[in-house]
Amino acid sequence: MAIEATEFVSWSSGASKRLASLALKVGNVCPRPSHMAHPSLALLSLHLYEVAGIVKEMQQEAALEGLRPSTRSTKEVESHLGASDQIVETYSGSSSLYLLMCSPALLAQLKFAYEGLKFALNSLSDDANWSDSVKMRCSEEIQALTQSLSAKISTKEQSLHDFLGQGVLDSIATDATLTVKLAKQVAEAIGLDTRSEMDMEYLANEVDKLKLEKDEVVRRRGAAHAMFIEQFVTLLEKGMTPAPEMYFSRSSSAQTDADHHGMFGSQSRSSSGPLIARDTMVLPLQSFICPITQDVMRDPVQIASGQTYERSAIERWFADGHTRCPTGVELPNTHMKSNIALKQSIAEWRDRNNNIRLDVAAEYIHSSGKDKHLKALRDLYALCQEDSLYKYKVASRGMVPCVVGIAESDHLEVRIRSFSLLGLLVDNEECQEAMIKENIINLMVRCLARQNDDMPLCLRLMRTLSNKSHIAERIACVPSAVLFLVTCLQHDKECADHVNAVLENLPRSDSNIVTMAEASIMTPLIERLNHAEANVSSKVLMARTLARLHMPEASKTLTATEETIRTLASMAESPIDEEMEAAILAMENLSSVAAARQRLQAVGAAETLLKILKGSHHSETATRASAAVLANCCADRDAFSWSPAQVEEAVHITLDLLTQDETSTQVQLPLLDGLISLARDGCNAEALECMKQIDVFTCLLRLIRFHASKMQQLASIEPILLQLRCRCVELLSCVAAFFPDKAAEALRLNTSSIHDLANLVAKGNSYSGAAELQAVVSFLACLPRRDIEITRLMLSESDLVRALTFIFKQNRSQAIVEAAAGALLRFTEPVDLTLQITLARAGVIQKYVGLLRSGGLESKKHAANALCNFSKNSWKLSSDANDLAIQTKLRVCTLPGLSRWTRSHRQVLVCPLHGGLCSVEGTFCLVEADAVSALAEVLKANMEDGDATGGVQTAALRALSTLIVTQAGGSQVEESCAAIDRTGAWSTIISLLSRGSTPAVKAAAARLCEHLLRIPRYRTEYAARAQAHVVMLAQDESSQLRELAGRLLHRLGFLQASESGYFGGVSTIAS
Repeated sequence: MAIEATEFVSWSSGASKRLASLALKVGNVCPRPSHMAHPSLALLSLHLYEVAGIVKEMQQEAALEGLRPSTRSTKEVESHLGASDQIVETYSGSSSLYLLMCSPALLAQLKFAYEGLKFALNSLSDDANWSDSVKMRCSEEIQALTQSLSAKISTKEQSLHDFLGQGVLDSIATDATLTVKLAKQVAEAIGLDTRSEMDMEYLANEVDKLKLEKDEVVRRRGAAHAMFIEQFVTLLEKGMTPAPEMYFSRSSSAQTDADHHGMFGSQSRSSSGPLIARDTMVLPLQSFICPITQDVMRDPVQIASGQTYERSAIERWFADGHTRCPTGVELPNTHMKSNIALKQSIAEWRDRNNNIRLDVAAEYIHSSGKDKHLKALRDLYALCQEDSLYKYKVASRGMVPCVVGIAESDHLEVRIRSFSLLGLLVDNEECQEAMIKENIINLMVRCLARQNDDMPLCLRLMRTLSNKSHIAERIACVPSAVLFLVTCLQHDKECADHVNAVLENLPRSDSNIVTMAEASIMTPLIERLNHAEANVSSKVLMARTLARLHMPEASKTLTATEETIRTLASMAESPIDEEMEAAILAMENLSSVAAARQRLQAVGAAETLLKILKGSHHSETATRASAAVLANCCADRDAFSWSPAQVEEAVHITLDLLTQDETSTQVQLPLLDGLISLARDGCNAEALECMKQIDVFTCLLRLIRFHASKMQQLASIEPILLQLRCRCVELLSCVAAFFPDKAAEALRLNTSSIHDLANLVAKGNSYSGAAELQAVVSFLACLPRRDIEITRLMLSESDLVRALTFIFKQNRSQAIVEAAAGALLRFTEPVDLTLQITLARAGVIQKYVGLLRSGGLESKKHAANALCNFSKNSWKLSSDANDLAIQTKLRVCTLPGLSRWTRSHRQVLVCPLHGGLCSVEGTFCLVEADAVSALAEVLKANMEDGDATGGVQTAALRALSTLIVTQAGGSQVEESCAAIDRTGAWSTIISLLSRGSTPAVKAAAARLCEHLLRIPRYRTEYAARAQAHVVMLAQDESSQLRELAGRLLHRLGFLQASESGYFGGVSTIAS
């Protein structure tokens, strides 16, 4: 199935970015160019980059030409990238040795990745009518992928692969020659020179890394693979050329393990691993070695046997309960005393060797090459951590500028170790000054911009430096420093803590405060805004920043403190236009939350805003923002209350502005929003009354006409004009709901406005929004239905009734359907039979019946009233249809009330109720429309749920009463009562005699029950049930209801005509 061009453009944009990102990740799996696996991974990376470029070119063509590839091809591209993803997931961050050890499996995965890319590219290129250049590029890349698939590995690679087989490793385990050969091949495969001490130290480091990876391998690939790693490491260590281990390195490593948990970790080495040995470095004497730890001692102590041990080691020995010397000699006591002479000798030996290490590090740090830099950084870190004196030596030898320089290395590991060392040196004054001279601040800002793994160390260093005010000032002066700092807040908690500490130390310049506010750090901005001594320009900048920020509601609530709102209100009264405008714009942004509106009420901001609206010299922006703030406040009745005087003033000012030609559309919109908030649901009676007195209807109808003519003059419709027209109609509908007569009077005076409203209804399904359509239909529904002039005006618009009918039947919005039901109600009056027939043939009756079952209270009332109007003409129409049948010589069968037959014996259905030929469209028969059961359901549901006004029940009872026409004869009355009885409605109607919510409901129910009780069989069935309800009705305060109760009691046989004087009027109706 083809996808839309826009969808493919969106997909291809994401796919090309993913391919490019994947290519970068694949290229970084093996960053060492001399590694055997590097060329293969680099080749896959190039293929991924090329496919990304092809997809990008396809995206551009699809956007221009509207090409539509199939969903299948895009899904195939996504699925075939999994092989490359698997390579990155499996080998990313792995040691060189692990990558080499898995090279046979990696080779298979690479071929699978090539096949996937080839298949995906084939599918994409054949799936749409791409240009020749795209097709040519696809063809060339497919050919290149085919060549990569058929490429053979070198003899040297094959030889190493043979060695890496599980069975082969088992066979060479006992052959020293083969283990040496394996170690040599491995070293060459990762680009190492076995004659180089530095390269051999790198190999030893890689062996240690491979050991650390063992636990991760168990989790990802199982214990069997981990055992294979362990066997490989054992054979590799066995085959490496042994070299004597330096005791100094061991002791230094032990100290590092004990004292340091930073980025470097332990510096220890395997006993069989080669280490760099300098001829000038002196091996420790045997007396320097602790017999327990086998390490150079730091605090040698002598015990009673005369033996010397490391203090911490012998204390642990005695603490474990031993009473003998570790040599087995019985001790008279466990006393210890410092061996001061030996301790001094060890210190001199260590100091000499440390100075040699410092000399070597100085040489390496001034040279070039990643490996030498790493070695120097490791040694300097260990020395400075061991003794802070070496920090001074590092500074005095001029090594700090070199460390700062190599902190910009292309190698991430070098940068991490550099920042770690600088973080150790920063507490030394000389080192700190050297860093500042080397412009380390700019270096740190660039590091923050990269946001790599060295960022946490950089932030820690910046935090320490920023504790000094002069350095904090220099940080703040670097362009974009604060911006990059705030972008780091989204990282982990440690980084966020460092950033917050740095920002706290930085001087609070206006530009820095704005940048922090843009990152949701609002405290500095609030403090500057509320600072009594802040200059006007600074406050204006803070207010304008507050106005333009897109803040979540929680941030706005925290920002809108009472002090902040008071400050803004004070600024809004400033004679300086710029200050006043900035304050009002800030209030507009904050007033969308309740907390701000409450505080605006508390500080009396309404008076200030009304003054701005009243003044003619203020800018359009200030006027619009003031209106918007007031509109937001009007919408919140709980948080913001108006006095009657303020309401009257606000309505007068608003309508005055709306009627002025110079008031822009941008200002009119919030003005109308404010009036709608005041008028909605009748929440503010003073505002509604004021709008009525000022004749808001005429004002709004003229505005609607003005905007309609303006839109006709424009080549294209402006959204702002549509919004304004919609607001005008909404306000019109809100006010008309309370003053329908006043609205009708305005329409009669502005007859052309009915044409504008009819156009809105007719175009309601084109460019008018649902809110506007609902508002205009609701307004028409509010107009008095008995107003003949309004009905005539509406009928003069030929399309209006048809459009309302269409909306009533087709619109999916329940609110719009209910409004249309009310608007159409005036056209269902029985006086206009032609209009009724037109509506019935359009299916309006069935829609009204549906509303009885699914609509709200108001729509059910409209539906019942409409069906009542239709049903009033059913008897006449049914009789006319019967006469027509007789005139066309239809022979009547003797089967009473069932059917009539033509000469050809075709059945013609006869309505048992009306006694004629009935249909929904032709005679509006409620029985045919299944409306009787729906009306019964409405009566029952509203009696259970409660109908306070009784409007729905009254309308339903009136509709049912149209089924009973006494002039039609007793049999027809009985059939009408039977039709109602079949729905089970009589029990509900009888209950309404006493339980009706209004007198009108009780009266309507009584009139229906009177017809029921005239029929003997129903009187017998319902008499017992009706007695109690009729007696309660007879006790009502209304004389009319008591009179109706008397009639019912007479029908029940409880009263004679001469005994009914108490009820008044019964004697007159006994006959």
